[in-house]
Amino acid sequence: MSRDGGPGAPPPTDADLAAAREALERTLANAGAALDEEALWLEPEAALEDAVADAVSAPVEAPRPAWRSWPAMVAAAAVVLAVVAVAAIVAARPAAPDWEVALAGTDAAPGASAIARGWNEASGTRMQLDVSGLDRAPDGFVYELWLSEGPVHVSAGTFRSAEDVQLWVGVRRSDYPRVWITLEPIDDDPRPARNILDTGPST
Repeated sequence: MSRDGGPGAPPPTDADLAAAREALERTLANAGAALDEEALWLEPEAALEDAVADAVSAPVEAPRPAWRSWPAMVAAAAVVLAVVAVAAIVAARPAAPDWEVALAGTDAAPGASAIARGWNEASGTRMQLDVSGLDRAPDGFVYELWLSEGPVHVSAGTFRSAEDVQLWVGVRRSDYPRVWITLEPIDDDPRPARNILDTGPST
C-alpha cells in the first residue's frame, strides 16, 4: 500500500485541501463560530476528549472504501475537528446570570447608572457590575456594593474604578433584594455612607 492512503491514490491537491477547509468553515459558520475564534482552540473538557477518542478508536464493522482516498480522509478530519471545536465553544461560553437588576443614580450621582448581574453559587453569589457615568473614586474613597433587607446590610466588596467590576458575597440576593452602591471614605466606620446608585428600598 502506498503512503497516500490507498493503492495508487494520489496525494491531496491544493483544491482538495481548499474544499475541505471550505466545508469546515461552513460547518462552523452554521454553529456561529469561525476558524480564527480564540475559543475554537481551547482545550476541550476531559469528557469531550474521551468521547472523541472512543469514536476514533472504535472498531469498524465493515470496510469503508471512500476513506481510502485523501480527499475523503481530509473531509472526515474536518468533520471531527468541527464537532470538537463547536463543543469547545459551547463549553467556553459563560453561563447566563441567575438574576439581573438595574441601578439608577441618586441625587448624588444623577448621571450614573448600572446593571448588576448575579450567579448563585453553593456558598454565596458571584456578581458583575456594568457601570456608566461614574468616575474613578477620588483619593481616600472607594465605591462599595451592598445587598440589603430592611435595616440589615451585607457588603459585597469595594472597587475604585467602574471598569470590569467582579465581586462576591456570601449571601443570596433572594434574601437581600435591595442592591445599591455607596461612596465610602476609607475609615473605621462599617456603616454605609453616601448612596449614589440604588435599586430602591422596595425592590
